[in-house]
Amino acid sequence: MATDQRWGEGGAAGRALECVGRVLDLRAATADRADGLSIVCRFGAELVDAAAVGHVRCDRPGRASQLCVWRGSSPEHTHWEERAESPEDPGPRDWWAHSPSRPRLYDLLDCDHLAELPLSTHDATPSLLVLARTDPFDEADSDRLATARDSLILIERLVDVLLPAPPRDTTDRSPADTNDEGAALTAREREVLELLGQGLLARSIATRLEVSERTVHKHLGSIYRKLDAHDRLLAVRRGESLGLISATQERESVATGW
Repeated sequence: MATDQRWGEGGAAGRALECVGRVLDLRAATADRADGLSIVCRFGAELVDAAAVGHVRCDRPGRASQLCVWRGSSPEHTHWEERAESPEDPGPRDWWAHSPSRPRLYDLLDCDHLAELPLSTHDATPSLLVLARTDPFDEADSDRLATARDSLILIERLVDVLLPAPPRDTTDRSPADTNDEGAALTAREREVLELLGQGLLARSIATRLEVSERTVHKHLGSIYRKLDAHDRLLAVRRGESLGLISATQERESVATGW
């Protein structure tokens, strides 16, 4: 790949040192944490020619995650957001598989092919990179990421020390307070939410709407984000409370004829 030709043998280590220098420069310029993590993301992108890279850090005790997304199409702009995690903790090994931040990040990256690289394995604050591009990843990409993992972890730790995240506001807030987009579902998202409330799974929803299952998952990620929900049950309940879909009792009445 082009990265190999550009860096040459051992070039990734030299690039890692450049990244360390950039993080130190950010500290001197009083930049924020997102700027530091964008350096981690960009380094990962250059390793495998990724179009976009997301960094996720889970605060398991605080039941929240921080998402940072860097895109090659707009390298100077970094997307940053915090999201609530599910109240039920699946444990340090399975947190990402059950995290509501996962569909949200996939939606933000918006690419057909993804590669995930675990970084911190600390039980309380695990983290990982998700790399995205339009063509499939291969074994050479996996080897390149594995070789550079220690360097990426070093840069991430440097960001943690020099550019720590600000304290979280743990004040209890309602969904309407935490997300003003709750009532801003598109017509298609409302259709998906309505079918979700009828008990249909993503594959069945895709068949009903004559779209791909991947498109349905993108709609679900957007719905969960807008309703600040971590699972389908909570999304349906909040959709009902906001009047976005008919209530469960009304749907059951229509279905049974009562």
